[in-house]
Amino acid sequence: MTRLLLKIATSLLLLAVVARSEEKMAVRTLALRADEMPELFIHTGKEYLPLKFSAVQPGDRVMALAANPLPLYRSEAGAGSKDGFAIAHRVKLPPQSDGILLLGWKDGEDVRFVAVKDEFAKARYNDWLLINASSHPIAFKAGDTAKPLLLKPGVSTTHPVTAAKGEGIEITAQASLKGKVRTFYSTFWPVYADKRSVVVFVDDGTRILVKRISDSLPEKKVD
Repeated sequence: MTRLLLKIATSLLLLAVVARSEEKMAVRTLALRADEMPELFIHTGKEYLPLKFSAVQPGDRVMALAANPLPLYRSEAGAGSKDGFAIAHRVKLPPQSDGILLLGWKDGEDVRFVAVKDEFAKARYNDWLLINASSHPIAFKAGDTAKPLLLKPGVSTTHPVTAAKGEGIEITAQASLKGKVRTFYSTFWPVYADKRSVVVFVDDGTRILVKRISDSLPEKKVD
């Protein structure tokens, strides 16, 4: 009886390990700047697929083999490589995330990556993804009646905006610049029914640049 219970427990443990090893994570990519990024790949469990970084639009969703940190591979034959690929970077993942937006940029001769939690498959048109990649706390406000949302440096969040489909919304952003709180960005953005906004704040010398990307939502399946 004891041997039987031990055998069952061992079998269940092996099944759990196999299940964990086959878990997948949705990965999309976005370049913070227009610099040319190196050729990198991600492992799906069956093959290595190239990652395409664009500063204009997030890349297509790739289902990667889940691991934390997430390995990014380069094509490399010879010693130390596996199936012709070797690990080039490891990226720490945000907690409890089934999907990420992988941000990449050039920093001198180096390349840096940050993984941002992004439940893209569940996103709606008004679930905007805000990413503060600057070194300043930023107060972001969408709409006349909304309260400002404080974004600390290095923080990203999904922010539901109150706006009707097909209309628009007033946007303001403030930060402490040169010792004084200033409105450094003010405009009017359209709100699309089939797209959400990805908003990225980045340093540009003494200024803060605002990059808004219209992110096409996945088509919803109809039962």
